[in-house]
Amino acid sequence: MKQNVSPHNVLVLVTAALLLVAIAAVQLATSSPWFGLKLSAAEQGARVIGIVEHGPAANSGLQHGDLIIAIKIVGDSAALSIEAGDLMIEPDDHASYKNYFLFFQKQTQLHQIVTAKTVLLKTADGKNIAVSPEAQKPLSELSFYFWFQLACGFAVVLMAAMVWVYASDQMGPRLYMLAAVGLLVAIFPSAIYTTRELSIDGELFEALSRMNQLGVLFFCGFGTAILWYYPNRISHFSFIKAMLLAVGVLFSINYFALYESLHLGVRLPIVLWLLLDVTLAVVQWRRTATDPVARAQVKWFILAWFVGPVFYTALNVFPLLVGYEPVLTQETGWLLFVFVYLAIALGLIKYRLFNLDKWILTAWFWFLCGLAFILVDAIVIALTGMSQNISLMLLLAITGWLYIPLRQLTLDRVLARRSGRDQDNTVSALLNEILRRAPNEKPDELWPDILQQLFQPLQINQLDDRADKVTVQNHGQSILIPALPGSLAVCLYNAQKGARLFSPDDAALIESVWMIYKHVLAFQQAQHNGARIERRRIARDLHDDVSAKVLSLVYRADNDENADLARETLSDLRSVIHDLESKSISLKDAVREWRLEAKRRCEEAKLVLHWQQTELPESELLAIYKSSLRKILRESLSNIIKHADANEVTVKLSYDAGQFCLQIEDDGKGFDKNLAAKNKSGIGLSSIRRRVFDLGGELKIDTDHGGGSCIQVSLMLSDESYQIKAVGDSE
Repeated sequence: MKQNVSPHNVLVLVTAALLLVAIAAVQLATSSPWFGLKLSAAEQGARVIGIVEHGPAANSGLQHGDLIIAIKIVGDSAALSIEAGDLMIEPDDHASYKNYFLFFQKQTQLHQIVTAKTVLLKTADGKNIAVSPEAQKPLSELSFYFWFQLACGFAVVLMAAMVWVYASDQMGPRLYMLAAVGLLVAIFPSAIYTTRELSIDGELFEALSRMNQLGVLFFCGFGTAILWYYPNRISHFSFIKAMLLAVGVLFSINYFALYESLHLGVRLPIVLWLLLDVTLAVVQWRRTATDPVARAQVKWFILAWFVGPVFYTALNVFPLLVGYEPVLTQETGWLLFVFVYLAIALGLIKYRLFNLDKWILTAWFWFLCGLAFILVDAIVIALTGMSQNISLMLLLAITGWLYIPLRQLTLDRVLARRSGRDQDNTVSALLNEILRRAPNEKPDELWPDILQQLFQPLQINQLDDRADKVTVQNHGQSILIPALPGSLAVCLYNAQKGARLFSPDDAALIESVWMIYKHVLAFQQAQHNGARIERRRIARDLHDDVSAKVLSLVYRADNDENADLARETLSDLRSVIHDLESKSISLKDAVREWRLEAKRRCEEAKLVLHWQQTELPESELLAIYKSSLRKILRESLSNIIKHADANEVTVKLSYDAGQFCLQIEDDGKGFDKNLAAKNKSGIGLSSIRRRVFDLGGELKIDTDHGGGSCIQVSLMLSDESYQIKAVGDSE
């Protein structure tokens, strides 16, 4: 994403803007006259539940528990009665617009009285107490709920800004931020008028109330729009314009009081908007049925987004609609929306909501650490009663010795847990796995398996793609990996079974493992080519030197027996030379040669041959395997012909999933395998054992003296068909 201003600078600007909002809120909240009283609504007036020490009313004669029923300016004859409704926290709680506007008129009258130099407070027991209110409420007397509401609004905006600045090109984060701003517009006036002492100017009060209503409408509108665009846009209809139009229409209806009931102008639209949210959530849920990542995202988003609005509507709006007092007041209800944004923050970490990358976790971490720092300082002061200077010194000590080390350790662990691996250990383990398995497995089989272990994707596709580097695609939902020698390019979808998206760190890790595997394949190929060249050199030497000398022995033999022995030696030598020069042969062709040779030898020895084999694959057999297996079969038949006194021989061949099995049975007299094991030259078994060991196979011998014998060889066949042809090789 291209940005003209860095995210850090944007967050600084947002913080500065919030500071200006806080200054404005403090200015308005302290602008009204102050008595130094804490009042609560009573049935016939306002009851004194607290008197601030050193406040204007502290030495006036008012007592805790006094019931104030009227107020007037000293010297005036007429007094203005004080009623329970004058202390109403939220003016929207009125049932009708008539009472709503009368409330502000009464606030104006009260405000005109309390701005006088001295006022008289009349109590229910007949006392008239003179009090000279201060022109402004001291900053220190702003209540907890004032700061609490501002903190809720600021937390929501900061959390939304930390998402938006990193993904301002996405519609979801934009609407998320706008909804947060709407919430702040609603909270800002609420913090001022819900924490007033007795009254504020009626015109200002009404303006603040209207501002609160407009903020709620904007939050509803932009919050609903998120579900239209996220995680997938429902249609190309301009839903944002529709929401802005709805906000304008509903606010106009409310502002001009086109209905008599405040239910229709204020509360019912909130309920209808919530129902629209539910409808859009159902649509998004159904549209993500085949997309596990989007389903996980929308599931968490719906859960997080609906908690606050549903509970607020159920505990505040709905009771008023049916004629009851709200269970939850507005001044404390804002906390529910903070939980909404905190839940979204958890979703950013776990489900990558809005497709943000790892830096959003780091940003959240530093934000929460800073908040924890402030809270610790406040708790130390509150619990110990220390001065600010001593508290600061103690906090600095804690910070240097404990807080910073623990913070860094926590961040390292969180990031390591989130990535699900330690890269150094992972690369080391994968290298061992590749070196262990690469000699016996094809890249197009082993490489996807390695990637499956590493990322546990929901899907792996092999593609005929000429990609030249690892590329994260589809906002992290997939990652494209270039082809290895002898294989195709690979595309992974939905890391960790859809629980997260791919990141640049994943791409870097794959690049490292990919290069390692590529070098392993190159090393194996170089080793293979070197062995092939050396075999050919040895074959040429045998052909040009040794075979010529053996041929001379054939012609110079002094008798037929020596001549036959020389011819047999020359035939075996030519077979060895052929095997050394051959790269590979079809498995079926090799078996066909073995069968013809075995049939000829058994016929010469007057043995009945039973040849049994399963269906063999269309695969290539390395020359070394062909030669060794032929010699094992030949040696076994030689033993039977020379020593077993058998009448029948059965040869069985089977192949299953790369496992090749050769079994030779006879009905002869058998032998003592313990005795044969002690005799290292005994009946050719040592040669068979050595060849099976060299091939990495398993040998089983089953015999009873006088009951025939069975030799079984099992091994995994290596397939050379995937090897790269060496430069300069000729067919």
